Formats: sequence, C-alpha cells, structure tokens
Amino acid sequence: MCLVGSREMARRQHAQGCDKAEHRDYSGQAWREALRKEKQEHEEWVRHTRDTYLKINRPALVELFNKDWSRSDVGYPEWFEKLAKVLASPKRSQEFKDRLRYLVFNIFDRVPGLIAREYFVCLILIASEDWVRPLDNWKPGGKSRYSHYKSLIDHLFVKYPVPKLFYLLAGTHHRGWNGMAFFVRVARGEKVAKCFDGSILKHPRIPMTKRMCHHLMLLDEEADFICGVRNAQAMALGGGKELARALGWTFLGRGILKDEDFWLTVTRWFCEQPAFDHSQIGPILDYIKNRHEADIGFSMKGRTVRSLTRDIEEWHRQLAMAEKLTRFNFKASGFNAGTWELEGQHGGKRQKFVWTINELMTSKDLHAEGKTMRHCVYSYAEDIQKGTSSIWSLRRNGARILTVEVWKGGKKVVQARGKCNRSPKKYELNVLGRWAQENGLVLDVNRFW
Repeated sequence: MCLVGSREMARRQHAQGCDKAEHRDYSGQAWREALRKEKQEHEEWVRHTRDTYLKINRPALVELFNKDWSRSDVGYPEWFEKLAKVLASPKRSQEFKDRLRYLVFNIFDRVPGLIAREYFVCLILIASEDWVRPLDNWKPGGKSRYSHYKSLIDHLFVKYPVPKLFYLLAGTHHRGWNGMAFFVRVARGEKVAKCFDGSILKHPRIPMTKRMCHHLMLLDEEADFICGVRNAQAMALGGGKELARALGWTFLGRGILKDEDFWLTVTRWFCEQPAFDHSQIGPILDYIKNRHEADIGFSMKGRTVRSLTRDIEEWHRQLAMAEKLTRFNFKASGFNAGTWELEGQHGGKRQKFVWTINELMTSKDLHAEGKTMRHCVYSYAEDIQKGTSSIWSLRRNGARILTVEVWKGGKKVVQARGKCNRSPKKYELNVLGRWAQENGLVLDVNRFW
C-alpha cells in the first residue's frame, strides 16, 4: 500500500520541539509533571503523524477495496483500518460495499480532503442511505472541508430546507440514535414529530409535540442536538429562555434517557414553578434521578421547590452519615491534574495561593468530598464506574473550594459546585479555565452564572 506524505517535515518539527524541551528547568513535582506531559505530547504526535501527515492516495484506496482485510496490518492510519474492517464485515451487503466504493472514489477525485479520519464514519452512514440525486452531478461548494461535506449531503439528501441545528445529526450514530437517518427523513419532508416518535425510525422515542418541534426548528445552531431538544421542550411548556438553557446544560441534554415520558413531566414541573434560583436545578435533578431509580413510581405531583429542598438536605445528611460504603477504585479519566501558584487578594493584602486540582480515584475520596462540601457527589459513583463522568477536587492551599464534574463523552466541564452547592465565583472559574484549556476541555462560563 502506498502512503505519501511529508514525513521528513513532521520529523523535523518534532525534533525542534524536543530541542526546546531540553533547555527547560524543572524541579520536584513540576519536573515529573513536565516529563509526563512531554510523553503525552509525543504519543499525540505519533497519532497525528499516522493520521494527518500520511495522506491516502488512489493506489491506497484501490488496495483498500481489493485486499483481504481479515488480518490487521501495521503502519496504516487508525481510521483507515476501521474503514477496512467495515468492508470485511459479513453483515454488510455487497450493494452497500459497491456504493461505498463509488462514493469514496468520487469524493477523492474532487475533494481528497474528505477522505480523512474526521469523515470516515459520515461516509459509511451516507452509503447506508438512499440518495435523491446522482452523485455525478455534485459540485463541491465553499472552501473548507465542512462546507464541502455540507454541500455533499445537501445534494444527496435534501429536498426541502433543513434548519442549521439538524445538520449536527448528519454524521452521528450513538446510543441507538441514528442521527443521519433522522436528518435524511426530515430533509425529504417527513414530519419532525413523526421522526421523534419512533414510528419511522427504530430508535428510542422522545416525546415531542408539534409545538415543541416548531420551537426546535426556530433554534439557532446549538453545541449539541439533544441539548436543543431539551431547550425546545421547555420553551413549548412555557419556560423562559434562561430556564430552557439551564435544563439543556444538565444531564438531560447529554443523551436520550430511559424513561423520556417521566423526564418530560419533570421539565413541565420546572416550567410551572414560580421564579427560583436556576443554579439549584442541577442538585434538584440529581435528587430526582436518585429517587426515580430507587422507586419507579416516584412522581412530581404535589411537590414544590421548598419541599424538594428539604428532601435534598435530608438526602445529603444521609449520604454524609453513611458508614457502610462499597470500597472500589475508579479508572483514571486520562486528563492531567494541575498545580498553579497565583497571587490573589485576601484580607486586604496581596498573597500567593497554591491552587491544585486532582481527580478523585476512590469511593472513599468521593465520600469525603461530599461530606466536607455537603452535597451529593457520592451519588455519582455509578456514573464514574461506567466511565461517563469523572470527578475532580479544586483546592486552594489544601482547602476544598470546588467539586468539578467532567463529561468524558463530550470533553466538557459540566458542573462546578462549592460548599452546599453554591455557584462558583469568578476567580475560581478563572483557575478552572486554566486547567480546562490545558486538557482540551470545553468550559462554558455562562452556564455557571
């Protein structure tokens, strides 16, 4: 197989980075942290070299579709091997494989940049659907790779105008939700509400009325489609924009839930409540989730914010007093800890503070964090074990300041709470932002205010 690319250029760039690193001066923990970071950078550089500098040419694509891929060959880009395994799968029909071959070679001749890691899943999903226009008539639009991709799916699938938000679905397939199939049905003119109820597509049902679908189609482009769905549900039920946005930022906006009908009643309950502090939506939802999992008959009927607040305080006390704890360790999330020495104002004087953030790796640490900070972080143990979330403790001079939740799937900081679930202060978010930036995590400051 022929792999063509600027290997020498990549090698020189990496060598230059190593030369600069040799002149750094480290000591103690900072030195060890620097070594760990440089090792991580080297591993990332190796992956980057395989998947970016090694460009795929036409002979490589010919070999991809003609070779026996029952064994794994060393030296190919990772995404290329995954594409090869799809072709080798006996579950795929010959018609699909022929269509995928036709699609890949056609795109390569016009826009070679789309034959890359970021789009190989999209190409598989495109080949799985019926096209409304022949591929030969496609004319790539725009200059960026995304604009080329958008013009491709517009040409192959779109009969009627599709809102920008729905383009987030074109290229997704996770947790039983075939986003591309949903996008294709809407683009062909199917009713949006009908696509949600599961009668056309075999995916988990999401209760969406015509009014909710109307609000969804009016939304500007969101960071996540499901987050937009929660936003539209709340708006249609009479909630304001701030409430709708706050609900979308919780775990409700991270994916499709098991009991969607129940969670719609929860959304309706929030929309019916008089004005209250939206920063408490997260703790209230955590309590409701815990009660609903323990008792399937749990209902929001007759409950008020005041009564729920009393129940939450009692629940926190029970978690803090729990003596019989299940002892277990958590797997590391892969993100790095952080240490910074920063100046700040305290007692009218400028002082130096040592800020640290570390991952909680055991159930004992998790329980101690919840007991000291007086919140329900120990109830997140199951999510941490599943690998969906990781919990971190931000401290100043050793004292606990914030408990932070990172959603691993979306690489986002989704929660940051102080003692008794207080919202983080601005200077605390500045420190948290440093750590998020160093680890490539998304931190939306607006969700904490």
